[in-house]
Amino acid sequence: MAHTLEPTSEETRVYEIAILLPGDGADKEKSESLRNIAELFKEKEVTILKKDEWKRMGLAYKIKGQETGQYVIFYVSAKPEVLKDIDQQLKIERGVLRHLVIKLPPKYEVVDWSLHFTAWKEGLAKEEEARGHDREEELKKKIVQRATRKVLKPEKPAELRPAEPGAEISTEELSEKLGELISDENLNL
Repeated sequence: MAHTLEPTSEETRVYEIAILLPGDGADKEKSESLRNIAELFKEKEVTILKKDEWKRMGLAYKIKGQETGQYVIFYVSAKPEVLKDIDQQLKIERGVLRHLVIKLPPKYEVVDWSLHFTAWKEGLAKEEEARGHDREEELKKKIVQRATRKVLKPEKPAELRPAEPGAEISTEELSEKLGELISDENLNL
């Protein structure tokens, strides 16, 4: 689901501020850092339009000794001149490993990636289930083909061939032969 972001006034613009917090820190430290950031935004008259907290994840390399981190993305409406101050404050803010400020285009649509990720994972599970079902059906076809070949060209013709041409083999006989084929060690499927 997408959400279109609009500036709150004529002199403001919409920005995305991505902040990386330590992943192995206590929740108290994280909430203190987020509270300090919210106070900074309030002090600079920055309006938070949307906040997106990502799960904790491993970092590609250590940052300030941290191997894990948590991203918090703020979508804000602010005057362009206050962004330098916010950038400077975030550089010295305790608990912020990295940050990035991006000016967004007009009528930017924010997508809730967690919903897309969930739908993607469900789609993968359905595809895997369908592939498993297809493999199972293919295996059944091969077993039936092999059973048909053995019944039509039996090793011991007197035992397997029907008494007269066109006569049917009983279901019990076919089931028995299928059981033998399935248990056959040389079944190369």
